[in-house]
Amino acid sequence: MEFLQPAHDFSMCFGDPPYGDPTGHANSVSCLIQPDLNHDVFLMRRTVPDDGSGTPSTPEYLNASFEPIGTIATRNERRKAQNRAAQRAFRVRQQQALAEAQAKLRTLQEELEGATGRKDHFEQLYKSLSREHERLLRTFQELLASVQSNSLGD
Repeated sequence: MEFLQPAHDFSMCFGDPPYGDPTGHANSVSCLIQPDLNHDVFLMRRTVPDDGSGTPSTPEYLNASFEPIGTIATRNERRKAQNRAAQRAFRVRQQQALAEAQAKLRTLQEELEGATGRKDHFEQLYKSLSREHERLLRTFQELLASVQSNSLGD
């Protein structure tokens, strides 16, 4: 878990540029990041040389560009809430897709049952017509044989 998180990525102290002495050499600037627990903000401690003598002055505190701990917690809570909302939306979409797929499955099953029923009906009709055709064919052959025998017997 992150406790100290800068708002921007800076590698040096904020505020004024590094101080230099009259000789052109830059004096060191030390930074110490400390949370001020009373005000829930981060402060920077900066030591600055005192009027060119080389001895640092008393530390001065500046508000740095660091997020307060409360803001970080709030940001994490917002992120978690956003993740929960995204997961909930995903589950809702997933359930809707499942419901749509199940409805489509039921529709297709009903269509299949209807098509199967029609197929069975037409198979029965085909068998019935085939039997009727065979019966009529036998009757025709009997009549033809009868006519031929009558015409020969005259």
